[in-house]
Amino acid sequence: MRSFSNIYSEITSNWVTSEPIQNLKKTVGCLSGQPLLFYGAGRLAGVYLDACRKLNIQVSGICDKYANGNFRGFEIISPTELSNDFSKAVILVCSHVFNAEISNDLRSLGFSEHQIIPCLSRYPYFESPDSFRHHLEGYQWAYGFFKDKLSKKLILDRISLCLLDKGLVPNTNSECYYADEMVFGKHEVFVDGGAFVGDSAERFIERQEREYEYVYSFEPDNNNYHITAERLKGYPNVEVVKKGLWSMEKTLTFCHDEANPGGSRIEVSHDENDSHSIDVISIDEFFSRRKGAALPTFIKMDIEGSEKEALLGAAKTILKNKPKLAICAYHKAEDIYELPMTIMGIRDDYNFVLRQHEYGGYDTVLYAI
Repeated sequence: MRSFSNIYSEITSNWVTSEPIQNLKKTVGCLSGQPLLFYGAGRLAGVYLDACRKLNIQVSGICDKYANGNFRGFEIISPTELSNDFSKAVILVCSHVFNAEISNDLRSLGFSEHQIIPCLSRYPYFESPDSFRHHLEGYQWAYGFFKDKLSKKLILDRISLCLLDKGLVPNTNSECYYADEMVFGKHEVFVDGGAFVGDSAERFIERQEREYEYVYSFEPDNNNYHITAERLKGYPNVEVVKKGLWSMEKTLTFCHDEANPGGSRIEVSHDENDSHSIDVISIDEFFSRRKGAALPTFIKMDIEGSEKEALLGAAKTILKNKPKLAICAYHKAEDIYELPMTIMGIRDDYNFVLRQHEYGGYDTVLYAI
């Protein structure tokens, strides 16, 4: 069997042949001596700048409408400077989110369609193997920790996603949050962390043919909370809680990073009037206040990168009752190793598998059974 180090070296050797970079090489090969500049001083510009240096493609400058200063050795220029000093240049748009807006700005500055290269592709989470290096030890640990071949392959595939923007392929036909290895009885107590619009709770209820003990759905977003409450109001023994899950009870702020799908996070809020603030609670605290209530037998978490904190907040419950766990492991690069490490730190008698339920980069779920 090949070692993790050999497999990782093979993945990184393909870094300059990934789809976005090959598209770049093909596109700039037709420049006919015109200077090449990037519009957008963000992560994607860093990805393509590293690639250009590997491919010996000269970049003449970086432009950004809202940024100034220095970017990777280039003094950032304004759109006006771009138009005045580089009117004959070819401009590569380096923003997937604002591709159309930037292209329109360039047209208004007088650049022709032949001079504008639209954003070439989606982009990997990390600019280069060097920027991924601080995760390498964790992924190597995970590769050795998981015993089944499907989980091991998925770990390698997520490395390829991080570095090569190579989309994931499902490794199971099972429904998301339900591994084939999971067994359910008639007295399940389901904690739905991240209820969204109540669809996960409703699927659980219907899967159980309405035979269960209780369902607790946690959803901090006001609009989603009301949708969930309305959707589930016809089912017995369901409580919809307008809180998120965390390691303790407090007020936090949710921050979604539009440019980095793996970077969504929750941060501590010091302003209770902040329009983005949400109330959170730990599973342990929640159930400690419900005297006589049965503890969870099944916990699902899809909570935008807060899974580790929420697991720490469920440590007493996990230690005492050993509920089945379905924990989303795709919001952060470190989820692949930090989440199983966190659970193992609470109790070490679970069986663990990783399953990919959809194409792309989402719906990677860690199961502890």
